[in-house]
Amino acid sequence: LPLFLVMRSVMRGAKRGREAEHQNSSKLDHAKDDSTMREAAARDLVERRHRTEEILRNEKLMHRQRDQMVMEGGILRRVFGIGPKVGGLPGSKLVHPFSMFHQAITAFMAMMLGYSSIISTFIIGFSFYQDPCIRSMFLEFDMFVDTCFMVEIIYTFFVGRYQDGFYLDSLRYVWKQYLWEGFLFDCVTSVPVSFFEYQTIQECLAGNDAPENSRGLRFIRMLKPLKLFKILRILKLGKALEIFKAIPDRLKIPTYITRLSKIIFSSLLLVHVCACLWWLVKTTFSDDEKINQFMISRGSDLGDLVLWDQYVTSFYFVNTIFYTVGFGDVVGTNNAEMLFCTFLFYLSALVFGTLLAEVQDALGRVRASSRNKENEMSQIVEFLRAKNVPYDLERDIVHWVDFQLSQTHALAVSEMVMQAVPEQLKEQLNVHLHDDLLGDVELFQIENELREKFLLDLYSSMTTEIFSAFMPIGSPNLPADRLYIITEGTVICEVDGDFLYSLHPGMGFGEYGLLDETATWQTGLEIVGGQAKYSAITSVVCRCLKRTTFKLVLRAYPPSIHQDFMDRMKAILEDVER
Repeated sequence: LPLFLVMRSVMRGAKRGREAEHQNSSKLDHAKDDSTMREAAARDLVERRHRTEEILRNEKLMHRQRDQMVMEGGILRRVFGIGPKVGGLPGSKLVHPFSMFHQAITAFMAMMLGYSSIISTFIIGFSFYQDPCIRSMFLEFDMFVDTCFMVEIIYTFFVGRYQDGFYLDSLRYVWKQYLWEGFLFDCVTSVPVSFFEYQTIQECLAGNDAPENSRGLRFIRMLKPLKLFKILRILKLGKALEIFKAIPDRLKIPTYITRLSKIIFSSLLLVHVCACLWWLVKTTFSDDEKINQFMISRGSDLGDLVLWDQYVTSFYFVNTIFYTVGFGDVVGTNNAEMLFCTFLFYLSALVFGTLLAEVQDALGRVRASSRNKENEMSQIVEFLRAKNVPYDLERDIVHWVDFQLSQTHALAVSEMVMQAVPEQLKEQLNVHLHDDLLGDVELFQIENELREKFLLDLYSSMTTEIFSAFMPIGSPNLPADRLYIITEGTVICEVDGDFLYSLHPGMGFGEYGLLDETATWQTGLEIVGGQAKYSAITSVVCRCLKRTTFKLVLRAYPPSIHQDFMDRMKAILEDVER
């Protein structure tokens, strides 16, 4: 028994040892797996960052190439984009998509798509069952449009493409991509039915009313359903209208107006298409007598304007469905119409819901900041009136708070934009915002090759400060250790209470305190003795550069630029003393 107990204890110990070893091994394996997963995730993150940066660089290069297209190269390069590599532009054996010729073709085809979306849809809906021997008023122009779309199919085979920011002009690649992506759709929607209609009319004129079973009439009846595919051209309209996207940007139209305009245009176009299709369904499944009775009940005299009456009725009826009015004066009269109306019910639910959401979002973005400010202002006014603050003081406080909230919101938006854009774009944005603001400061007018970059670094380090009316900005009681440049409002300079001059947006003061710790607010002024004081006489916004920030930026540059500033300040002060 003792021997058995000893052996059992040894076996249990060995088993626990194996289990502990297995657990340690499992933990080590898990740790290795976790480490491997973290390393893989880190590598994936780095790769994605590199890909994103590469795409941004390629897109930036692509936009630069677009700007250079009309400026560099010969006639063939500037007009068609065809030619060897010139400057930053890639060589191209095909028509370049940024060339003036392609941009003009795109704009022209966008207008043709607009015609197809409106006029062609109207013709299909209201003239689908018209006698083939009756000439349409749009027939010649329809032939021209069909010709343009057929030529565009051939033209697209010879236009280069951008793929992830890289320009590709390989004829084989372009053909392969177009045949795979859009060739079939373009062919189906570009069948030249108008040419066959024209030929049929010529047969009718030549034969004095061609017989019903003539080959031309049978052929045109067979091709009629293909006219319905023209409606699908609307799917290309959104992409084609991108060419006009720059117009509201150039005109500086507010984004919410542009957005609402797109919503209204899209809704009207959809209602127009559905109205034409509803009338097509009605004429397909109703005889002429019923249609005439329907139009008479709607007040039409079936005269020359009957086509207009039919369109207005259809447009009105579809609008009542889409916007959930439903007066009930126009209803579906057969199964086909009722089924089509049921389809419109579901479609209108989606459209009306989307429309409400878009309008609410667009207007909400406009009103969001103003609503927040109004809420804060109302709380302030209620507090002041609860404390019986005099009216004049209440008015001044409300005016100042309103000004401060507006500037705070503008500053928050500016900081948000600066944090959102990458460094390359941030530098370009600073160049635009700077607009040589510091270049007009007398102290910074030096001859140095690093001057422009140094001023940009200073501008990006400046802060914004706001002051209420009659508030001192620089006085003997305040340290003269910063430069102020006015961006909004008016500041006056006084010496011992006497007015000296006024400063307006773009003007600055206090620059000598950046280099000289003994400087005062009157340093650089053409006065002898006295105490200078700068005060705001309106609500003022200033860009501020402090001495510590200035010296911090200055340390990153060679000592020569510091010496240039010191020499410049010494020369200015000597001129003032003389």
